[in-house]
Amino acid sequence: MNAQTLEIRPFTPEAYEDVFDLYDRAWPDNVERRKTAFRWLHEGNPFARRDRSYLLGYKGGVLAGYWGRMPMRFYHRGLPVDTVFNQEALVDPAFRRQGIARALMEASTADEELYLSLWHNAKIVSLLESAGWSSVGQYRTRKKLYRMDRLLSWKLRSTALGRTVGTPLNLVLRGIRSRRRSPTDVETESVNVFGPEVDAFFQEIVKDLPFIADRTSQVLNWRFGEVPHRNFRRLVARDGSTGEFRGYMVVEVTQLSDEELVRGDVVDFLVAPRDEAALGALLSEADRLFLREKVDFGVVLQTLPLYHEVLTHEGFRPARHPGVGSQLLFLDRRTKATPPPGNSYEDWFVTQGDSDGHLW
Repeated sequence: MNAQTLEIRPFTPEAYEDVFDLYDRAWPDNVERRKTAFRWLHEGNPFARRDRSYLLGYKGGVLAGYWGRMPMRFYHRGLPVDTVFNQEALVDPAFRRQGIARALMEASTADEELYLSLWHNAKIVSLLESAGWSSVGQYRTRKKLYRMDRLLSWKLRSTALGRTVGTPLNLVLRGIRSRRRSPTDVETESVNVFGPEVDAFFQEIVKDLPFIADRTSQVLNWRFGEVPHRNFRRLVARDGSTGEFRGYMVVEVTQLSDEELVRGDVVDFLVAPRDEAALGALLSEADRLFLREKVDFGVVLQTLPLYHEVLTHEGFRPARHPGVGSQLLFLDRRTKATPPPGNSYEDWFVTQGDSDGHLW
């Protein structure tokens, strides 16, 4: 079977069962969750196109692997830039070391497009770089500690020692938070869906931003709405006097089963570049939610330096080490590259919601 020719086909709805059979063979952990998420991914994306969908590789009539790609729209200083986002790859262990991933990747980038990819898999990053992809670099998340006693107990594997050292530090952290005041001119609330006010807001501020994925309401409601097996919370900020929309934030609380810790993620947010009050109000509301949910530590990612001062003020400090292999890469095959992709993270607006771990 290994010597048989690889047949590459675009994904169509008729191939759902082939993909699910591949999951059963090659990726059995949480398989039902993966199957549900795969349907959501293909049936909800407003930019989905059959000629830019996943590529499937068959050998002897058996699905040996796939290369995951989806059309996405980005903007650069208000100008729309259609791209193909490569975010996932899977090969059945029985078919590995036969060049299947490389063949699928090369077939997926055969057209004149701007291709983007954000990976934490070092092998895939190496594969893309060997094929001519350019890396913008590794991203660095920011973390905030909420329950020092729990974190120390987990680190030291001693609950008693963790409480002895961590409990006084908890009181210090609470004291610091209690001295902060939420901005009085901004009001926040939870919403179930994002409405047209998000569209008007995005179209206004996108003119001042570098490369940023589409964040209109249609896309946000697909990415962060009723996503299978996810529990996203959606927050919006409005002017306290006029009710004018000033930004949004998406957060999620997750139980880390392997580590027995509770993690709070600021998955995505968008405020005007210099609206520190709105960002501070949304972070304060996320803070209150994380405390209610007994979060041990919070995580946020934002690549643009203009937001970093507020994040630091709210207690989110840069992690000591970048994410393992978490890199943004691009391959520009357009004959007229207008605008050209940026070569540093400051040229891109990236949050956790743009990564394979949270978007997909």
